[in-house]
Amino acid sequence: MGKTLVSNKGNTITIHKLNRHAIGEFYENIRTLVDKQKFTKIRVKIASGLSIYPNQILPIVGVAEYYRSLGIIVEFRSLDPRYSELANPKKYQEESGVLGRIWMFTEPQEIFEIVDEYRKEFERVEQFAKGTLQAMEWALNEVMDNVLQHSKVGCGYVMAQYHKDSKRIALAVFDYGQGIMSSFSDSEYSENIQDDVSAIQHALQERVTRDKSVGQGNGLFGLVSIVKEGHGLLNIRSGRGYYSIETSVSSTPTTKNKEKYPNKDVKSTLVDFQLKSDKEIDLKDIELFKPYNLVDLHLEEFEDDANSYVY
Repeated sequence: MGKTLVSNKGNTITIHKLNRHAIGEFYENIRTLVDKQKFTKIRVKIASGLSIYPNQILPIVGVAEYYRSLGIIVEFRSLDPRYSELANPKKYQEESGVLGRIWMFTEPQEIFEIVDEYRKEFERVEQFAKGTLQAMEWALNEVMDNVLQHSKVGCGYVMAQYHKDSKRIALAVFDYGQGIMSSFSDSEYSENIQDDVSAIQHALQERVTRDKSVGQGNGLFGLVSIVKEGHGLLNIRSGRGYYSIETSVSSTPTTKNKEKYPNKDVKSTLVDFQLKSDKEIDLKDIELFKPYNLVDLHLEEFEDDANSYVY
């Protein structure tokens, strides 16, 4: 990897570059300062001018939130004002400008409000191909709900962006919970799961869930189906496992079982997916959704008495 991505001196961690590997280095640095050097106040400095993407900044801020939950003071410092809204996540409260910020959620109603406002905000910045935003809405609701159902920490964090140059929406959901593999530990699938990668692969299968009383197990299966239909991208990181598929490049996913995670109690999970705004997605073409009569509730808000849509 060459140049150091993350370093520490005293109680200060400096992030020199943001990428997938920097996340693991940040985990190691903050764990060392808290567990070995017993610091109760940590400063995190982020170099100016770094590109900010949900899948890179979200797990760093999310793990900082974990240490804050233990009573550790974690302060982010940067000359770049873009980080001021990112370093201290808060719950969403009916406000515009939701993109490019990190939101905390702890209950289903908050998930609904955040996802609904994301859709409205996306509609303000771009004209999307038919079905793309409905598919995004379904997938993001499922991923965020999985956090509340399976992470065992009762909270999660979400961030969304729109990249106009590449015509992509980028969304990431993070929790500092037990990880996907541990969530299967008391399920019927536990004997078939040998490591974190196989746990992710099981979670992506149809009707696979740790507990059928809380869900059908189609959330991540539906997500990967939507990503494939929309020629998008999906990355999942949980424990030591990493799964990535970019369907516009290859139908074969990349998997690795060498990722770094926060600590033995916090395996954490990051789900990052991207969809193209100019690629139509018809959920009725996806096998999972064929038995259902799908209704776009968001679009129905704009329907008048003559069955026309008025914005």
